Amino acid sequence: MLWFWQLVLGNRVARAFHRRFSMGSEEKSFASELEFELLAAGLPAYPHNILGRPYRFGCDFGSHRQILVGTVLAIKLSDEGALELHVSNPSFWGTSLISIMHNNGEWMAYLDIKPPERTEEEEEERDEMSEEEQACAIDQEIAAKFFRGEFVLL
Repeated sequence: MLWFWQLVLGNRVARAFHRRFSMGSEEKSFASELEFELLAAGLPAYPHNILGRPYRFGCDFGSHRQILVGTVLAIKLSDEGALELHVSNPSFWGTSLISIMHNNGEWMAYLDIKPPERTEEEEEERDEMSEEEQACAIDQEIAAKFFRGEFVLL
């Protein structure tokens, strides 16, 4: 079965995938899960090969382009499967950069953007929205915090 995954995913990812899913649940470790997510993101399998390395993240937004270059300071793996890299460049398009994330096969800059202050009247209007309109408004607020881009270790 390993040979099939090697053809589909490539050697490094296939070996990590095989180790992750062939182990019993007791044997799975944080290290193997982190290794799997790093390989799936196209990064080296071991954190010591990533931490302290320079990176480049480029993002287009409309007619604007921003490129960040800095150093990877920390790696975080959430229980939801998102891989976050905390980096040395603290700002992005004039706001605070929380991290650079890899989730669902995409790299994104995660920004600390606060939703705009609302008046009581605007809050009442929001309360009267249909569920579909509320879901759309929430999606717009979330989308304002994430900017898709390309990440490369240098």
